[in-house]
Amino acid sequence: MALASPVYTGYLALDGVYSVGQGSHHYWLSLGIVHGLCWSFMGATLILTPRVWRESPHERPSAHRWLWRFGYTAGWRRAFSERLDINPVFALAARLRWPYLVFWGLVALVAINVLWLTLGHSGNPGERRFHQYFSNALVLTNRVWITAIACRFFLELRRTGGLELILTTPVGVPELLQGHWRALRRLFIWPVLAISALHVFFVWMSWRAAGSSYAGSHPSIGLYALDPAGSLAKFLTDIMALCWVGAWLSVSSRKPGLAILKTYSLVILLPWAFVYFAPESITYLNRRLASFTISHRALERMVFTLTRSPNLLPSVCWVLKNCILVLWAGLHLQRHFRQAAAQTHAPHPWAPHWRRRLGFDPVPEAPLLAGDSTKTLVL
Repeated sequence: MALASPVYTGYLALDGVYSVGQGSHHYWLSLGIVHGLCWSFMGATLILTPRVWRESPHERPSAHRWLWRFGYTAGWRRAFSERLDINPVFALAARLRWPYLVFWGLVALVAINVLWLTLGHSGNPGERRFHQYFSNALVLTNRVWITAIACRFFLELRRTGGLELILTTPVGVPELLQGHWRALRRLFIWPVLAISALHVFFVWMSWRAAGSSYAGSHPSIGLYALDPAGSLAKFLTDIMALCWVGAWLSVSSRKPGLAILKTYSLVILLPWAFVYFAPESITYLNRRLASFTISHRALERMVFTLTRSPNLLPSVCWVLKNCILVLWAGLHLQRHFRQAAAQTHAPHPWAPHWRRRLGFDPVPEAPLLAGDSTKTLVL
């Protein structure tokens, strides 16, 4: 799978990798596979585009397109009817099938990378660094995809005007949010469980490999489970924060096109940049915790564990950050959803001007004046 990646081809082109072992053979093989896939995709595009292109929006789309995008089968129609009885918003938000398939494709890439890190690295240990970088790239890719899916439903409703129509029906805001959350849960639950199982598998295989290399006593599995457990906790809370913050910013942003970027920046990009460019903050917090005198024995052991593990304290801070964001977005969705949907949610008096410029706090619309011919009142 890595041979089909252009990034891996560039990695194999490095002098230190190309001249070692079978590096040159792998380079030319990867280059051939990448070229073959690119030309195959280009040919498929030339063949399929005339078949699926519609000159007029009134033309009936091809049956296989609906089958692939919506899963328009007898089972899909039956499931849609059942969801419609439960919650109409749930049925509308969960009608697409392609996001589910794409997410499983990302899970498959994660599984292949974990299998290589646990079982395949012995054959070519020099490529371990590439797969570690590939793991970081998959982490960012998964977060970007989750952000896009979390924001997609409300952005689509705002673009088509469906949000105002839903709010005029007897469907209340709690039921609307519950339906949206049920659709996201249906999309994420099984892929997230699969990624959790991959974390457990990675810990187990790493522990077994470390035990076989020790001549004495077997090392504790807790030492190998600490970092993957922190990574899994960050992943789960990232999903919660991206879903809640994405829903709020998708409804409240004055510029809907920037909702995905603002959600990803607020939840992932800005905190990561702060930790990356200011690592002294974690070191300072670690020293402050180590200097505290705690009389309670359980709290003392907890602080001791946090200060002795280099990666545990950043994970705990990241999880706390996600919990704060979930609480903030949840309160705003419950209290100001209708005002934000109508773009009349006024910012706080002390909110700085840059928040309005970035669209975090929508500017309230001016009231409709009598005799104003430039405005129309839509009922």
